[in-house]
Amino acid sequence: MELEIESTNVGAELISVKLNGVEKIHQGVKVLDNLGEIYWKRHFPVLFPIVGKLKNNSTLINKKEYIIPQNGFARDLEFELIEKTKISHRYVLKNSSVTKKQYPFKFELYVTYEVIGRKLISKYKVVNKERREISFGIGSKPAFICDVASGNYYIEFENDEKNIKILREQRGLILDKNSVINDNLIIDDKYIFLGENTFDFGVIILENITSKKIYLKCKEDNREILSMGFNDFPYLSIWSKRNAPFICLGPSFSVSDKKDIDSDFFNKENIVHLKPLEEFECSYYIYF
Repeated sequence: MELEIESTNVGAELISVKLNGVEKIHQGVKVLDNLGEIYWKRHFPVLFPIVGKLKNNSTLINKKEYIIPQNGFARDLEFELIEKTKISHRYVLKNSSVTKKQYPFKFELYVTYEVIGRKLISKYKVVNKERREISFGIGSKPAFICDVASGNYYIEFENDEKNIKILREQRGLILDKNSVINDNLIIDDKYIFLGENTFDFGVIILENITSKKIYLKCKEDNREILSMGFNDFPYLSIWSKRNAPFICLGPSFSVSDKKDIDSDFFNKENIVHLKPLEEFECSYYIYF
């Protein structure tokens, strides 16, 4: 049976992905902890023009300071709907007076979701409408229903990962190389076993991944919950909150600033540089 998807113009965000009538993604404000508090209000946000956090929430673009909120502004703005069918949803966000206050470039950001059977494809296209180079980060942070704290789930890499780099954050910023937490996260170069303490130090960011596919599996019978293919992306972030019933698996270009980085936006690591009037495209897929 095909997946059934629902999305909203706000953030061009998917708000439901069902297989055989069973919900697969976190339901945001509908999901409360035992104190009645919301775990996390989002479902499947698009991150643009930054991924993660800027140092002091600010950056210099052409020597002028701009304040950009964590994970960018796109996830909170109204997109224009281009197409919505049973198997394809397509949106666009164009620069405006609102975006110019935070990011001084003319651009178009296209977000497309396509369903092929049990496969969900997320596509992003950025068009540079300037006659000068622009730079940006882009990514996603989909949250999948998963009882992480139970200890019954693990992530498996497609390849053995002997040289993978694990980045950790403190108060939203990447720790420098001398402060990286060495906690033997990856077992046998192949697995990350999930439990209630996995995210005590916050998000886990993986760099130098040779695998272009990962699997979320259940320990009891090694059953595959989903797989994700992210060939285009240099980073993969893994995150949840303590005792929260979801896990985020987020491919991205660019990540949070390091504590000792300079403030020039164009110098951010693995940020995308796009020449005048050119286009940038990337995509990833999830198979349920």
